[in-house]
Amino acid sequence: MDVTQDVRDELLRFQKNEITEYHIYSHLAKTLPSTPNRDILERIAGDEFRHYRQWFDYTQQEVSPSRIKIWFYTGVSRLFGLTFGIKLMEKGEGGSRDNYMQFADIIPEAAELAKEEDEHEEALINLMGEERLEYMGSIVLGLNDALVELTGALSGLTLALQNTRLIALTGL
Repeated sequence: MDVTQDVRDELLRFQKNEITEYHIYSHLAKTLPSTPNRDILERIAGDEFRHYRQWFDYTQQEVSPSRIKIWFYTGVSRLFGLTFGIKLMEKGEGGSRDNYMQFADIIPEAAELAKEEDEHEEALINLMGEERLEYMGSIVLGLNDALVELTGALSGLTLALQNTRLIALTGL
């Protein structure tokens, strides 16, 4: 199939995005112990590589991944947690489905790839039920209670002691 240069450039961009995501998901999967979450990331990585190969069939050009994005998203995921990294990546890379659907009339596989991207997003949302997130609400409420208690105690000490240095020392 002959494609215009503009379409080919867009397909090369899709191809680069797919190979980059393949590497990101592969790296993230390696950081997890053998769990269902790791299996999900490995499956998504495999799908991303297959998408890369499908775009290659139209472009006939190998594309290297974005090393900066791989480094950034894997680093963020290690530093702030898997959920944060994946959410950030999905926000930054969002719209693949819509972009693919623009080419559905030209490229028959584009609609199927868009459907698979939706499935990936759904799988990632389910994956984000990390155990750490379940306790986040309790942590925030606990910190809020501590702040209210400290403020109340300092207000009472201000009226009782009327010595700013002594109140500051007590507050610390």
